[in-house]
Amino acid sequence: MGYTCSMDTKIDSKISPQIALNPMYKGNEFALLQALLQATDTAILMSGLDRQDIIANRRMGELFSVTPQDIVELDPILTRQLAYDRVRDSESFIELLDKTYNNPELSYQDEIELLSIPTTTLLRFTGPVYNSECIPIARLWTFQDITETKLLQKEIQDQLDERTQEFQETSNTLHAINALCQLTIEHSTSHETISSIIQILQTLLFPEYVAILLTDDLGMKYEGLEWVQENGISEIVIPIKPDLEDAIVRQTKEYMQFNLENRPEIIDQLLLNRLNCAINHADLISNNRKIGLVIIGGQIITHERDRLRAMHIQAVIDQVSLTIENHKLQQNLRLTLDRLRSAHDGMVEMEKLHIAGALAASVAHDIRNILTAMQCELDAEPSLASAEMRFQVNRFTSLTHHLLAFSRPAALNTTPIQLAEVISKVIPLISGQAAINGIEIVVDIPTNFKLIAADSSQLIHLFVNLCLNAIQAMTTNGGSLIIRGYDGGDQQILEIGDTGIGISADTMEKLFNPFFTTRANGFGLGLFSCKKIVEEHGGHICVQSEPGIGTVFNISFPALP
Repeated sequence: MGYTCSMDTKIDSKISPQIALNPMYKGNEFALLQALLQATDTAILMSGLDRQDIIANRRMGELFSVTPQDIVELDPILTRQLAYDRVRDSESFIELLDKTYNNPELSYQDEIELLSIPTTTLLRFTGPVYNSECIPIARLWTFQDITETKLLQKEIQDQLDERTQEFQETSNTLHAINALCQLTIEHSTSHETISSIIQILQTLLFPEYVAILLTDDLGMKYEGLEWVQENGISEIVIPIKPDLEDAIVRQTKEYMQFNLENRPEIIDQLLLNRLNCAINHADLISNNRKIGLVIIGGQIITHERDRLRAMHIQAVIDQVSLTIENHKLQQNLRLTLDRLRSAHDGMVEMEKLHIAGALAASVAHDIRNILTAMQCELDAEPSLASAEMRFQVNRFTSLTHHLLAFSRPAALNTTPIQLAEVISKVIPLISGQAAINGIEIVVDIPTNFKLIAADSSQLIHLFVNLCLNAIQAMTTNGGSLIIRGYDGGDQQILEIGDTGIGISADTMEKLFNPFFTTRANGFGLGLFSCKKIVEEHGGHICVQSEPGIGTVFNISFPALP
């Protein structure tokens, strides 16, 4: 931008068509120009290309604390020095002067600050002044006070920044509340849920410390998690004392605060006492009942501008209460569903066992009748053939024990007996089946076994079942059935092992479940009934197996004193 004028005091409209003058005022150009420069609130300075100031108005003198007459009459160097002393950034001021006077065609606009109280901000402009031949002959400077405008802009910008921050905080709060709502269906345990809540509070509040404490069902203690910036998450359990509860301010609508000198007793039991930070805490409320506490160490809320943040935090804490309440309801619902499912499965299994037991008892009864008649005939005519027949009858008898093991839920008829005595009755019942399959029976039971209280007939059913299972696991290549006994002090232990095909890990998990079997013609009730007999005697049964090597069943019974 340039200005065209003549050095003559009268302005020729033909030479300067950009300026219009009413003909009635011809000859008064200088007076008009002087009035204009005096009336404007913009500081105006015109200087020659040699830096000598030519024109300066009143406002120019006011801004730079020097009279207009001194500006145009003093040496340019001295005049510039007076300006430098008034400008905050004198170095850039000098740099711009050198730059503009070295380039007469240059136009430039910026803002400068004057050393005043309060600070004055000026909008500075400079551009060349041309003669009628469009040759630069001078330079025009204007300085406009925009301090009020800048203050207004700053105020508007501050308000905009504050509203933007409030919007962002509100948005973050809504995201946090939404994330808290999702936790109910994402986690099944309270530990996982509380841990995730703490992570959300960390992201939202950037605290130094967070603790979430829940009261137990009896209201005797707080249980929960606490997080410290340096240490991470740890579990905490704190007893609830009446005097401690009285020391805690209960107010859910206001975000409470404590300082380190005056804090409730519970604070001293937390890792928070290691930190030098403000303490904020609020109750977790559900159905007008306190269910716990949330404690946060960090910035304390005191200023009026923080009230919106306090409202946001309270909204999040309310949502934490709802999340924990919903989680507990979900847990109770899952527990109820599991119990119903378990009860339903138990009823189905009971019905199956009832039907299978009735069938097994009927078959066993018929077989026993037949075996009794055959035994009488064999006893009447002893011979080599009858001895072989008696051997086969014993095999048949072992099968009836196999059936009766789960078809006879009669009450226990316990007497003091030794396990060695029971095993001596089992061996004849399984020896026939073992001999047919080429299996060696090894028995190693101490004679000084302590007595146990047991039903002899049920233990026979138990050990026959386990031995027959071991024999069936070795039907391909034969092997060894090993029965060992151990005196375990207050427990008498019996091991029944085989060198068969072993049991896979998947099968081991379901081994004692009713109706689970790996044999095509099996019922899946043998081991189930074995476990039931052992538990009815107050004992314990477990199994160890390695596929391809063999299996060992370990059965222990409490010894009589």
